[in-house]
Amino acid sequence: MSDFPSTVLFNGFRQFSVAGRPFPVVGGTVADSTASDPGLLERAVWPAARKLGVNTVFAPVTWQLLEPREGEFDFSVPDALFEGARRNGLKLVVIWYGAWKEGSSCYAPDWVKLDWDRFPLARPLLGRLTELLSPCAPAILEAEKIAYAALLGRLRALEDAAGGEPTVLMIQIEGGIGMVGGSRDSSGDSDARWNADVPDALVSGLAGRAGHLHPEIVKALGRTGSWSKVFGPNADGAFMAWQFATHVETLARAGAEKLPVPCFVSAWNVRGRAGEKPGGAPDGEMADVWDVAAPSVFRALPAPDGKGLQFLHPSLGESAVPVLFPRIPAGPDYPAKVLHVFGSVLAGGVSSTNLGEESYDAGTFRLVAQANLALRGLFRRLGPFRSEESVRSYVQGSAQQQNVSLGDFTFVISWTRPLGRGAVPGGVLIVRDSSGAYWAVGEGAGISPRHDRAGYVTGILRQEEFFGTAGGLVRGRVLNGDEGGISLPDGSVSVRRFTLYRRPV
Repeated sequence: MSDFPSTVLFNGFRQFSVAGRPFPVVGGTVADSTASDPGLLERAVWPAARKLGVNTVFAPVTWQLLEPREGEFDFSVPDALFEGARRNGLKLVVIWYGAWKEGSSCYAPDWVKLDWDRFPLARPLLGRLTELLSPCAPAILEAEKIAYAALLGRLRALEDAAGGEPTVLMIQIEGGIGMVGGSRDSSGDSDARWNADVPDALVSGLAGRAGHLHPEIVKALGRTGSWSKVFGPNADGAFMAWQFATHVETLARAGAEKLPVPCFVSAWNVRGRAGEKPGGAPDGEMADVWDVAAPSVFRALPAPDGKGLQFLHPSLGESAVPVLFPRIPAGPDYPAKVLHVFGSVLAGGVSSTNLGEESYDAGTFRLVAQANLALRGLFRRLGPFRSEESVRSYVQGSAQQQNVSLGDFTFVISWTRPLGRGAVPGGVLIVRDSSGAYWAVGEGAGISPRHDRAGYVTGILRQEEFFGTAGGLVRGRVLNGDEGGISLPDGSVSVRRFTLYRRPV
């Protein structure tokens, strides 16, 4: 096998890398239980992956199926995923559902669930017992570490046997980490940990990140002692974040000894009871605790939705890790969302949900495929987008027109349909390549170029249409006739390449 996948700094932005080359991830995520049926993978998942134009499949392996009896491993699911991905020319992101999945331990093995003394459940301080294994129980960590290391050892053996370019791109450790229904765990060893001082490693680690901390965590700087003394009203969340994150870090290090590929956790944008965020989840103010406690993993982001699309900030892309959105809903607004995250924060990757499911209608399936193939074709031609100065992206807002400056020109984006209640927003991505030509990808918009300096007239020197295919972008017509301007019609993701000229009036 060639070098393991990793991350690389590409023009100031972190990207995934395979065989020494940047690898922008355009993926599809398999539904949680689908991978447990190898026949369903063959009938639905792999054919859908080909038709949707993804280059990566995100798929779960559960502790329950991997280790049905303690110390006895069944590798049929990871074997089927690896073989299928490799046969179809896809990269594989393995989602490890071990101790936790969205506030529950539903994918823990039967023998773990039934041994209450050895593997205690978390007991919320202010709530009732939940089906969540305690992150403060050493026996749970030790048992899961054995299983996780066995999984990555198996994947390494498969890679070594196959040879050539690697198939496994990265690992997601757990899913939707956090405790709902109470403030913090008070079971077993939890109270003893709570009553101890905040670990020096966390105190010093946060101090070393001063200047880059969430405002709520800044308040903890310079303090030592109990969790309440250091973190005040955020003490419960910080305590749970440290317990969850140190557990995950232990798994990541054990797995890296077998298969050293990037690992991540997925932020959870589902809120718990009474509108409260899951305690200890790897986002918001607790992201800083996670970054200190689990330096071997990075934090993927929840899918942008609603107004959040308008407020993705470019500084996201300047972090030391790639920006990854692993669960963008595969709806009619998928093109607008993926174009925006790649253009606004120079994301390292995205993945749509429900790969292989029958919940897609034909129109949505076509839009998702067109967006994926257009992006992959653009990356194949241009590589990852070079810098904030070379790319712009917009999602339709309340205004029917938006002005976008890029290079020496301003582009007036006119949305072709009103954005009323329940309407699907249009989306546009504009990229300036190294030759000075422009590429526009999008749906539901028209684009008119203007020169930024007064006294000039601007014209389209040449405009070409392209289509995304499995083999890359294929050129269609030259559009210098009656079309006028750059049109990205409703209901279809279009790709245009155009060059501009200016003349003094």
